[in-house]
Amino acid sequence: AEGQGALRDLVAGLEDQLADARSELLGHAHCVGLKIDASYDQQVRDGVSRASFDLQLREDVCLALKIPKNNVQVIAHHRGSVMAEVKFSPVQPSSGMVPLRTGKMLAEELVALAANKGGVLYEGAVGKLIVGCEGHGPISDATAAAVKACLGERDRDVFWMEEELRKGEEKLRAVEESNWAAIESLERQNQFLKVQHEDEVRVAVGQAVGESAELMLSAREELQRDLDRELEVVKAEAAARVQALAQQQEEQVRNLEKKVAEKEAEMASMRGNLSQMEVAMSVQSKGIDHAKDAERAAERERAKLRGAMAQVNDLIVPEIR
Repeated sequence: AEGQGALRDLVAGLEDQLADARSELLGHAHCVGLKIDASYDQQVRDGVSRASFDLQLREDVCLALKIPKNNVQVIAHHRGSVMAEVKFSPVQPSSGMVPLRTGKMLAEELVALAANKGGVLYEGAVGKLIVGCEGHGPISDATAAAVKACLGERDRDVFWMEEELRKGEEKLRAVEESNWAAIESLERQNQFLKVQHEDEVRVAVGQAVGESAELMLSAREELQRDLDRELEVVKAEAAARVQALAQQQEEQVRNLEKKVAEKEAEMASMRGNLSQMEVAMSVQSKGIDHAKDAERAAERERAKLRGAMAQVNDLIVPEIR
């Protein structure tokens, strides 16, 4: 009886430990990092586009794993195409016949599905854009909630900054419009003053022209007389220079004619020498021809002599033997 009681206590303790382990196991979620070939600015830049993107991604993943959508949560995004951090919560069995699927199991199943490029995961609108998948390990719900809260605060900060930027741009446009209005007013005043100044200048110029007309006429006559005197001097100097140049050119022509005569005499002498050289070369060419004839005759005589020597050898050698 004591042994049976101890055994029941042991079984009860093991059941309690199993229940604790089961509870702990069910309480841990697992994360998977997905790399999605899409533009970050177009897909998840603002809250509306991010919510639509997350919903479609959750639907594609849940359809591939055959699990409810409340067991999948997208907790973070960052650049690099689009890097999405997906959290899986354990799926509670609906009956004793259905096995438990922990967050780790679901994460491993998704990694395996992502490795099959033709699988059901790639049939979804966002699923077909997945180009990378890796497990990132367990994460508590409290940590995931803190991350989501932090990202929510960041989104609100970004919205506030964009709102401030928009207000600043509106103020800047108002200042620019005010500045342009002031510039246009200054330009109109400047144009008025310019016209007024031009009128005053025209009146002053007319008065100055009337007063200086006689002075200008007198000055023009005096200037013409000075120009006439200077022209006469220039003409005289030019005539003297022309005469001097003519004399120099005549002297140069005489010198050139003398040099031409000398060159012609040298050419005549060179022609005579050339004729003598041609006669000498003709005579020498004839001597060379006679020498070649003599050499050919001597070659014929040597050939005859060699033939005679061969005949003598033919007669003497047999006798000697």
